Amino acid sequence: KYFFYSLFIFLVSCSSSKKNYLDRTDTDNALFDAVKALKKKSTDTAAANALPQLYSAAQERHLRKIAALGESQELSRWDKLIDEYSILQEMHNAIIDVNAAYEKVTPANYQPTIYDLKQRAAEDYYNSATAFLGDAGRDNARKAYNQFKKADQLVAGYKDAKAKMDQAYQNAIINV
Repeated sequence: KYFFYSLFIFLVSCSSSKKNYLDRTDTDNALFDAVKALKKKSTDTAAANALPQLYSAAQERHLRKIAALGESQELSRWDKLIDEYSILQEMHNAIIDVNAAYEKVTPANYQPTIYDLKQRAAEDYYNSATAFLGDAGRDNARKAYNQFKKADQLVAGYKDAKAKMDQAYQNAIINV
């Protein structure tokens, strides 16, 4: 008897903590859970009421990170910027796929921004790789290869990155 009573209390506490979306510290996961709950049951009032606040808080947090990253001059900033905007885009996609969620929140579409960032990142990686390729040494050739590869991964077929990758690869080979 005591076991079943304990099990009941445990299950009730677990289910109620999952529903309290606004008390959770990870707003991204709380938002995705709220959208998932609305997909299962479009009348879930806890998820519907929490969604606008969750989206606003998550969007604001990611945009603050983006602003801080935008001040950096490091080449790796591009990857971090693209990651942050991609998370915002995933939120957009999740919300627009569920009518009950879309009725509560009109999310921003970040796809054009991601496209632009990838173009600019590919250009920076390409320019950096070209500089490394112009410098002598196997280590510089290896760095050039990796950065040409990164430019081509960001934008498939970017300029002549593949040909330059081959050139950098040949420069890195040690002939015995």
